[in-house]
Amino acid sequence: VYAQSSPTNCTVYCGGFTNGITEDLINKTFSQFGTIQDVRVFKDKGYAFIKFTTKEAATHAIEATHNTEINGSIVKCFWGKENGDPNSVGPNANQQAQQ
Repeated sequence: VYAQSSPTNCTVYCGGFTNGITEDLINKTFSQFGTIQDVRVFKDKGYAFIKFTTKEAATHAIEATHNTEINGSIVKCFWGKENGDPNSVGPNANQQAQQ
């Protein structure tokens, strides 16, 4: 997972929430992996972006939470985009750009 993103990317995309999602839930779930710098929650779309202070923490979060249950939903976790533009982020943003 670590090598799937640039050395400076510390942002995790986590999506698939169908039973509600809050910033508090994200903080409680992901703070165990490292210091969180920023959280962006998109409740209506069922996903969030979690920016950690280190890539190692982000890697651990992806490995530990991808395809697991959070708040009754099986979630998918991937690398988020680094530029912080919420309109161009998502699990397939990089693949779509390469096509």
